Amino acid sequence: PKRTIVIAFWSAEEMGFVGSQAFVQSPSFTLNQIHAVLNADSVGNGMVGNFALWGDGKNPAVNAIQLAAAKCGASAQLTPRAGHNSDSVSFALQGIPAATLLAQEWLYKNHTPEDTIALVKSEQIYLATEIMYQAVRTLAF
Repeated sequence: PKRTIVIAFWSAEEMGFVGSQAFVQSPSFTLNQIHAVLNADSVGNGMVGNFALWGDGKNPAVNAIQLAAAKCGASAQLTPRAGHNSDSVSFALQGIPAATLLAQEWLYKNHTPEDTIALVKSEQIYLATEIMYQAVRTLAF
């Protein structure tokens, strides 16, 4: 690839983006080296191929995910956050293009006793993985 690819897993997102904030505040490399941040959160439920996308307008991360979704026969529509957010916000606040891919129905039974493995669709997880892979290829190659 033309660019270095970093894969990171953040912890404590539900507690205020603690993991991604810790990275942004004390990065292992300079933040200006980051071309885009692609984040996946709650991608496994809902109608297969129907994704939402949180991002600030048409930035490189949003564009890459939307292009990848279309290539995979899925949709990833920019959707209002309605007061919600994910780890991509830590980077967006630093001016780094960022986007979060999630199932359009991500909030359905989320964080309730009814939020069980039965709601997760392996086809949706596979498709989300393929979308992210294609988006990384678009950005890195």
